[in-house]
Amino acid sequence: MLDVYQATPAGRLSDEQAAVVEPAAVALNAVMSAPVRPGDIVLVAGLGPIGALALLAAQAAGATAVYVSEKNLRRSSRVGELGGVLLGDSFENQSEQLLTVTQGRGADVAVDCTGAAAALDACVKLVRPGGTVVVPSVHREAPRVDVLQMTRKSLTMVGSVGYSRSVWQRTIELIASGTLPAERVVTSRISRDEVVPKGLEALTQADQSEIKILVRVDKE
Repeated sequence: MLDVYQATPAGRLSDEQAAVVEPAAVALNAVMSAPVRPGDIVLVAGLGPIGALALLAAQAAGATAVYVSEKNLRRSSRVGELGGVLLGDSFENQSEQLLTVTQGRGADVAVDCTGAAAALDACVKLVRPGGTVVVPSVHREAPRVDVLQMTRKSLTMVGSVGYSRSVWQRTIELIASGTLPAERVVTSRISRDEVVPKGLEALTQADQSEIKILVRVDKE
């Protein structure tokens, strides 16, 4: 396993790998901002494109286990395929699972990839004392954060916006080496003529299972 924090020569990317570099860089920037270290237990809230890539990036950084909270039942079925562990559908179940596997401590790092206030609140509650909550997601409204709990647990909250040039380059290196298999988040490949029915409309369905859809723009 390569160290995600040390540069390595970049190899050649496939077209599919190149197509997911940008969201992968967003996810890697969040993981590096924590930072996730070897042996950490990580919680990822939300299995959209950034959440799925954060799962893979945390694994690349050496996380012992990555637990995922995802309410969409069809999308949550993909957690195991990516090497993560799906948590229960209620906060009580999630809390019990994490406390059991961490001997009462909680996750070392929690990554909010949902933009939902409830998910951010759960991240604050499920991370261990002295742990870190990273927020790469965009919240439409300013969420209320339990500052009392953050103080009592001595938590760190880190905002992560986009990526730097160095993180972009590091993302390419990690994908090319196979350390960050970002192409695994691609769940469908469609033609240009299918963009609306199998792309935009599919992603607006509440129970859809897609994570990342790629559109073929070459001549068929």
